[in-house]
Amino acid sequence: MNLWNIKNKILNQIFTQHKDITIPEGCSPNLVLLEGEAQYRLYLILGTSQENRIPLGNDYLFVADQEEKISHWQKFHNTFIPIDIPKTDEQKISSAMHSHVKTTTYITATDICTFRLYAPLYGLDHFKVYSSALKTVFEYRLSDNRIFITDL
Repeated sequence: MNLWNIKNKILNQIFTQHKDITIPEGCSPNLVLLEGEAQYRLYLILGTSQENRIPLGNDYLFVADQEEKISHWQKFHNTFIPIDIPKTDEQKISSAMHSHVKTTTYITATDICTFRLYAPLYGLDHFKVYSSALKTVFEYRLSDNRIFITDL
C-alpha cells in the first residue's frame, strides 16, 4: 500500500509539472516503480492492446527522493517508435532496429523491457539500437538475455 501511495504522489507531480507527456492513440502507460536506498525510480513505458504492434519509444524515467519529490527525469526517445509486425507469414520480420539521440547513449532498460514483453508474441529474438553518440550498435538477444556491442 505504501508503494502505491508513493507512485500516486509521483504521478500527480508528473501530470501537473510535465504537461508535454503524451500517450499515443492505442497505447496506455505502464508504470513501474522501483525503490532504492535513497530514491524511487518510476518508469513510464508504453503498452498496447493493438495487434501486430510493439510500442517502443515515448518512454521516461522519473527519479524521486525519499520525500517522493521528483529530483530529475529523462525522456529516452524523442518520439513514439512503433514496430508494426506484418500480418502474413510472407512478410515475416526477424529483427528490428531504431536509433537513439545523443543524450540517450546506450540501449535502455525500457527498450529491453518492452521487447521482452512483446517479442515472444511475434517470434522475434533480437533487436538493435544504434547509438549516434558512440557510433555503436547494441544488439539485444532474447534467447541469451544478453547485449552484444558492435563498433562502427
